[in-house]
Amino acid sequence: MASILRYYNELRQFSAIAAADLPTLGYFPVINVTDPAYGAKGDGSTDDTAAIQAAITAAGAAHGGVYSPAGNYSISSLNLTGLQQLLFFGDGWNKTTFYPRAGTPSYGTATGHVLDLTGSLNVTLADFQIGAFNAVPAATTAIFQAQIANGQSNANIIRNVYVSGPFTVATYYNYG
Repeated sequence: MASILRYYNELRQFSAIAAADLPTLGYFPVINVTDPAYGAKGDGSTDDTAAIQAAITAAGAAHGGVYSPAGNYSISSLNLTGLQQLLFFGDGWNKTTFYPRAGTPSYGTATGHVLDLTGSLNVTLADFQIGAFNAVPAATTAIFQAQIANGQSNANIIRNVYVSGPFTVATYYNYG
């Protein structure tokens, strides 16, 4: 875990950093969601869910980082369940925004979360925004985490994350 926080702190010392330089700074691998291998657009209309989820899955296997550069990402739900030592970050809460995607059938149900961290441990969320005050549709929660049976979960870090918008249950829900 120390390497992720050290990397995060070092990264924040730079006012601007080229996305291409992220993987070469050391400590652990960082995946840029807009890399052609993943293909997120961040244009506010393209469904970026699959592209970002693929980056999360790849980075999770390497205990690395997922970087979403400035943009407006339209997503249904991102699954960060069971991950350990992952850094999920953007360019700032007023620059990188994840918007709940219209037509997501799980919204309003027990599984309608924008970010689901159930069973995760040492996951850091940093420097992005979820939703907007006038967002439609209303997801169940913006950030959800529930403890799993072995009890080794829910020790996560949230830094500089702004949540706004209508949510049918809560903006942040910690169960367990």
